[in-house]
Amino acid sequence: MTILHPALLAVGLGMIAIPILIHILMRRKRKPVPWGAMRFLLEAYKTQRRRMTLEQMLLLAARCLLVALLALAIARPMLGGGTGLGSNARTLVILLDNSITSDLTESDQSALNRHKGIATLALQRLDQARGDRAALITLAGPAQSVALPATADIAGVMRAVEGTEATDSAPDYLGAAETLASVLDVRDDNAPPVSVLIASEFRAGQGVGRAPLPDLGDSVEALLVTSPPPPGAGNVAIEALEPMRSLVVASGTSGALGTGQARVALRRSGSAIGRRAVTSVRLVSDLNPSLTLGQGQVRWSQGQSEGEALVSLDAQTLTKAQQGGPLVLRAEIDPDDLQRDNTRRRALEVRESISVGIAAPGRYAGSVGVEGYTPADWLRLALSPGEASGLGGIALEQVEPGVIDATRLARLDALLLPRPDLIDAGAWDRIADFARSGGLVVAFPPGDAGAQLWTDRLTRSLGLRLTIEREARQYSTPLGVRAGDDASASLLSLIGGELEFLAQPVRVGRLLPIGIDPQSGASVILQIEDGAPFVLASPPAGNDTGRGLVVLFASAIDTQWSDLPTKPLLVPLLQEIVRQGVGRARGAYGGIAGARVLAPTGSVELTPVSNTGASLPLDESGLTRDAVRTAGAWRAIDQRGASRASVVVNPDTSATLADPEDPQRVQRWLATLSPETQLQWIGADETTDTASGAQSVAQAFDAPRRGREYAWIVFAAALGLGLIELFLARLCSHADRRDTAPVRGTA
Repeated sequence: MTILHPALLAVGLGMIAIPILIHILMRRKRKPVPWGAMRFLLEAYKTQRRRMTLEQMLLLAARCLLVALLALAIARPMLGGGTGLGSNARTLVILLDNSITSDLTESDQSALNRHKGIATLALQRLDQARGDRAALITLAGPAQSVALPATADIAGVMRAVEGTEATDSAPDYLGAAETLASVLDVRDDNAPPVSVLIASEFRAGQGVGRAPLPDLGDSVEALLVTSPPPPGAGNVAIEALEPMRSLVVASGTSGALGTGQARVALRRSGSAIGRRAVTSVRLVSDLNPSLTLGQGQVRWSQGQSEGEALVSLDAQTLTKAQQGGPLVLRAEIDPDDLQRDNTRRRALEVRESISVGIAAPGRYAGSVGVEGYTPADWLRLALSPGEASGLGGIALEQVEPGVIDATRLARLDALLLPRPDLIDAGAWDRIADFARSGGLVVAFPPGDAGAQLWTDRLTRSLGLRLTIEREARQYSTPLGVRAGDDASASLLSLIGGELEFLAQPVRVGRLLPIGIDPQSGASVILQIEDGAPFVLASPPAGNDTGRGLVVLFASAIDTQWSDLPTKPLLVPLLQEIVRQGVGRARGAYGGIAGARVLAPTGSVELTPVSNTGASLPLDESGLTRDAVRTAGAWRAIDQRGASRASVVVNPDTSATLADPEDPQRVQRWLATLSPETQLQWIGADETTDTASGAQSVAQAFDAPRRGREYAWIVFAAALGLGLIELFLARLCSHADRRDTAPVRGTA
């Protein structure tokens, strides 16, 4: 039972002394005055003394109990909200939002500072001497228990609140609620009641209503929530930074294929949407921000929320920027109310050349006429067409199919298989390891083979969820080629505008039918007119890092199968598959703030690129031991101290919409935490005025605790006891009025 006004109860219980004092005073001895009939009265008193003493004690007890009941009723007793009679200790759990939007600044004050102000005012309402406790959970994903279970060190929790900093991850409301629920489940039944304070702005995109919150049970007596702010803030965020190639070959004049371009996608929200504006985009090196690599602009029309800029990059400038180490490309935009999503990073590899191996018997084009070219000859010509083409930067290496070993594969970026039928089973396993480690494998059916028995080895070793027929399908009338459904976003994105024109003259008369499992992750790059896949790409199985790529042609590079070898499409098709495919296969290490980050195999730690911040240790699987909540760039270092790759973490822009959430929607969602507790709003802007902010927090924090009140029952008991006291007082007075007949005559 909890007493809402213990001070009034103490005063009321003290007033029990009044009837006791009256009783003592009434029994005070007086100086006896003897008179004649006293002897008879004393004899009568002695015979009735025990009964009269009992009557007086009962009357005194009734009067004392009556005063106690009145005091208890005025103090308002409640059941279900405390630890016992007169207990006023309480526990405050603060869920403090330090996610990316908490750094949104309005009127020169960030949202996080307002949250801290409200949390500090609530902590100041606690009293350690009374037995109060406090706990702190930060909401930046994943939610972190800073002080949990609750501690009596209220000053320490207050220091932890003041020391909380904003991060680049989204808020994790569900994780914080589940953590709190797990602690409340093991609470002692006699523990003080819990008040939960959620200090957050509840902006759009933060996941409100995305998943139901757990029920915290009946131990929550108060649920205090900062109300969503009024509209007013505006924000522009960088949602994507995508170089047209993640691997840039500096040699040659391959800029014609778009190697020196990057797409920067922006998104506006809040008050920024309602006006015309221009946002400048600048690309720099993260290691050398003073070196500008490219510039662009996005011109916004009124009501426009999404836009993008295509920024040109110079390969020579990129090479210069990489001289100090691995190049991390960073996009920057103009300042606004939220700075944390105004930058985005992307690792960009700049190299002199790409090493490509062709696994086929040694014979070079030129020794016979064009009609005698083998598939390997056509591949060599397409990938190394001569200096006049300007498509340099690909170094070809002859690989004998019978001697494919791990040492030879380690020197290659890509392996082309024009004669997969000549590769033995052991070599297929090494090729699979090569692909899973970040290599590109391109396979073609052999033109002069009968049954295609190699397909079973390919799919089994690489774990491809494809069904490849062993016999080729012959078309009586050759069919044309067109772009696949995923061509615009695939390896051929840079030639997407010319792809229809280039593919139009190509005709296919023979190909291997390929069935694709919908769960395989494979994408069709080119297809023939009847919808059959002509070129497709699929990741190898057994690799959770997302590295490696397998490209499969359904038709041989042979004029007996199609006229592709003699058409203009062959050169840009193979050039793009190799250049883009190697970059895709090598993958990009990193992720979004709020998750553990993967590093290359063999790495032991991540060191910051800009010499600021702490190094991040890695576990045996190559993941950081803890979630990374702050954006930045790191180098993956192995045991010898060598740098293996750049690892980039970007801010979680999915949670940076500046539009405030609907308060009713927030209230319905948070009500599931404690259905029987009434949610109490605290104005988000009231901490700008210390006096009004303290008054608001005090009113919400000291509101009546949840529980069933029994004051009216105590009042009813006091009324009944009062009637009993009147009866006892009348009975114990021995007053007896009797009507007697008038005396007549003379005495």
